[in-house]
Amino acid sequence: IPQGFDADFEKDPQVSPTTSGLPWRVIFHEIVIKMASSSTLIESLSNHDANEVMKFMKVFKGKHEHIIDLVSAEFQDSQELLTENHYTCEEVEEKVDSLKSIVKACLRDELQTVRNMMTILLKQVLENATDQGARVDLALDSMDDQSLLDKAAAVRLDRPIAKAEAKPTPEKLRGSLSAIKEVHSNDSLLVKENMELKKARDQLALRLKDMQLQTTSVLKERSRLAEEVLRLTQSLQEVESELSAVACVAEAKGGDSKEDDDDVDEKGRPDEVESSSQASQSKQMQQMRKMLQQKNEELTKLRRKMRHYEPDDLEADSEF
Repeated sequence: IPQGFDADFEKDPQVSPTTSGLPWRVIFHEIVIKMASSSTLIESLSNHDANEVMKFMKVFKGKHEHIIDLVSAEFQDSQELLTENHYTCEEVEEKVDSLKSIVKACLRDELQTVRNMMTILLKQVLENATDQGARVDLALDSMDDQSLLDKAAAVRLDRPIAKAEAKPTPEKLRGSLSAIKEVHSNDSLLVKENMELKKARDQLALRLKDMQLQTTSVLKERSRLAEEVLRLTQSLQEVESELSAVACVAEAKGGDSKEDDDDVDEKGRPDEVESSSQASQSKQMQQMRKMLQQKNEELTKLRRKMRHYEPDDLEADSEF
């Protein structure tokens, strides 16, 4: 028989041999199962956490016994009064109603007290978890799990409390408590880094789009300038051809006058100079020279622009 076996029979009449009629062997088997199930509820906890759970359950066990004592005292007084024979039915009913009101009031007060105490403890747990960087989610559905409730009810509060673990040094405490905080902070850092990477990717995409638009515009401008240079080059060649033709005509006229009169060479020379001067000062020649000068200026500007768009070396070309 394990220690505390008789006490369990006195506290739990449902398994008492006088009320159940079961053999001792069956009853002993049920008690062993009950004790084994009670250990499975807190066996996964550390010594410190198990001690805290035991203290928590002992506090509420004291509250439980307190309300039972209050109600039992009221019924004891009523039983003593009912042994007398001079009470009427009305007085008995009044006493029963009074007892019912007392029981309701006691239960209401105690349940409210238990609720307030649970709220305070839950607040402390949540605050401690928040200080350590952890997030606590309450599984309220497990409160209705009958198997867990049975295991909690089967925990033996009279067993010796395990020796508390040695209080860790501040360095160890920071190292042990930072585990959850590190996981939480790592998740936060990963989320932050992911957001920064997405932002950088979006910025690079916008920059790439702008560069593509600029490149397209530059290529179009370069093509247009190349066509303009080609057109001006052709125009310049035409002007040069016309100037050459005019010069040939003027030279031919000067040659004819020299052949007609070889004796008057000095007289013919001023005529030739005058003819060349007239040809050079003619309106057509002036227009041709002006047009040639304009074409040269436009060609110079276009070549300057082309040098601006053309890279100086292969490295600049690849970068472009």
